Amino acid sequence: MTDTKQDVPQPPEKAAATSQPGNRPLQLATQKQKIFLVGSHFVLALGMIIWAYFTIQNYNEVTFVESSTSWEMPNGAHLKDSPVNFHYDPERHTLNHRGPVDAQQQLLLRDLLEFNSESSDTGSAPSITPSAINTTIRSYQAAIDNLAYQAGAAQIGQIQLLLLLGFMGGILGAILRSLVDFVGHACYTNKLDLMHWWPLYATRPIVGAILGFLLVILLKSKLLTSTEIQQGSDSFWWLGIAVIGGFSTVDVTQRLRLTAKALFGTADDKKSSSQGSNG
Repeated sequence: MTDTKQDVPQPPEKAAATSQPGNRPLQLATQKQKIFLVGSHFVLALGMIIWAYFTIQNYNEVTFVESSTSWEMPNGAHLKDSPVNFHYDPERHTLNHRGPVDAQQQLLLRDLLEFNSESSDTGSAPSITPSAINTTIRSYQAAIDNLAYQAGAAQIGQIQLLLLLGFMGGILGAILRSLVDFVGHACYTNKLDLMHWWPLYATRPIVGAILGFLLVILLKSKLLTSTEIQQGSDSFWWLGIAVIGGFSTVDVTQRLRLTAKALFGTADDKKSSSQGSNG
């Protein structure tokens, strides 16, 4: 038994085209209702834009925060060419790294330590003994692990700000979609019936906020993937994907439903499997 489309909410423009005339008298929105609808959406959008601006600033500060740990480089040792966000401060005797440190980058940083080689024909004593080399390697690797730990602790705040950006982006996308629908019905068709469609305009920002929040979670956990989406890491990418999700709430909810079916199956699948086991 196939699923019907009755449980999928339709946008006002589609629902108006498919509804049968004569069911109820059309109650056109008054001028005050139109002004209130546009004004409330404008105030909410302005608040979200200002909030998103400061959230992006905080996100960038948390993302590119510099972690530092004490470590003194002995004579006879040096670091290979390192990434631009990693350096050794010889005056303060510290290792410094800016930004997050994943497992692959942590291994890369641990392999940067090298020791000067002495030619055998000079007859000079080696600048560093083998035991000192092992001690230096262990202390350097411990310092890199400490940097990775500090960067990981900073990522907790980064994830929280990402979820907040998803929340705000979903609201902005939903407001944009509501204003587009409003202009279409109030100006082009002149069939804006707020007595009938007010729940849609009232709940769409709430739905957009929830979808934007969930999109960040699903994309971060890789439960929602697509070959057409190149996942980014900066704040503008996450805000943009949340705005798109809030703008196309119907398409996103349909995609979520397909994802749920792929993960958990449908009632028909469970019924057929139970019948097969009983048979």
